[in-house]
Amino acid sequence: MKGLKCEFCNKNFTTISVLKVHTETAKYCLKLRGEPSPTQYKCEYCDDSFTQKITLKKHANLCLEHKNFLIVEKEKENEVLKTYVKSLKSCNDRKEKLTTLTETLLIEEKIKVKKLTDKRIFDLATIEKLQNEKIELSNLIHEKDQKIIGLEKKLELGKGILIGYEKVKPPNVTNNTIINQKLANLKVDNIRPLTQATIQEDIPKYTYELFLKGENGIVHYVTNMTQIKMIDGTIEQNYACTDKSRNTFHRLMESKEWTQDGGARFINEVMNSLANVAENHWKTFCDKMRVATDIFDVDYYHNKTNKLRNFMCSFSNPDSNYREQSFKKIKAKMKDISSV
Repeated sequence: MKGLKCEFCNKNFTTISVLKVHTETAKYCLKLRGEPSPTQYKCEYCDDSFTQKITLKKHANLCLEHKNFLIVEKEKENEVLKTYVKSLKSCNDRKEKLTTLTETLLIEEKIKVKKLTDKRIFDLATIEKLQNEKIELSNLIHEKDQKIIGLEKKLELGKGILIGYEKVKPPNVTNNTIINQKLANLKVDNIRPLTQATIQEDIPKYTYELFLKGENGIVHYVTNMTQIKMIDGTIEQNYACTDKSRNTFHRLMESKEWTQDGGARFINEVMNSLANVAENHWKTFCDKMRVATDIFDVDYYHNKTNKLRNFMCSFSNPDSNYREQSFKKIKAKMKDISSV
């Protein structure tokens, strides 16, 4: 059919259906007739509106505002991905593995995390078994040490001397043999002596949480080993600083007599004894750092790594500057805690 013409605007059309759509939706034709426009479909990105939904869809593919919106959203998404990739790259063990962050890589990472978690569970069981064996060996060593100490005392007493000990008389006795009156006033009825065997006995109490606290964790460990609070509120202690300015420390022996610990050398003995368990705690920290995927966890482990690495060096290298720095911090706090 040819020559179909709109009776209002005189525009020609090829079919009746096209003519019908024109008379019902064409804005200019409706305006000529003085009729209102039908329900309009408005673009949500610009001010254009259309009478047909199909026309709006065609417009959406050409709308510059729509394209600009998609570009901005894509840039925002890319910024988020870049930030996340940058955080992951801060972990040394992941630097060589990180290339492009895509959906495929995220799925692979989840699979890796699952495998590492399973391996971690197995490793923890192994570590627990080794720790139990270590405790048994420590108890055996403690028993042997006690026998050796007893034999050494018998040997020295047989010679009529006690090497390295300071005799402390009761407070009401005035005698030049009283080395330090402050020690005579300390109660030591219930507290253990402070010896190498005491450290070995308390090694399991040096937990992963204390290791994370660095030097403060060592101070907490030594304080719990050297002081006990009695029911009546009094404090008994087996480690005492009698002169803070001269770094004069004393520790209690099994004979309830005190021996000098010049310069707080006993703190070094503590750190040497904790070296193995500290190394286990460091491995635990590194394992947790490797499997961390949450951005907050990654930041936490990144900030904590350098401090703990230097602290760990104070265990593995007793003659290093790291040990000297840690030793000074611990000694300064122990002077205040054990001062009498």
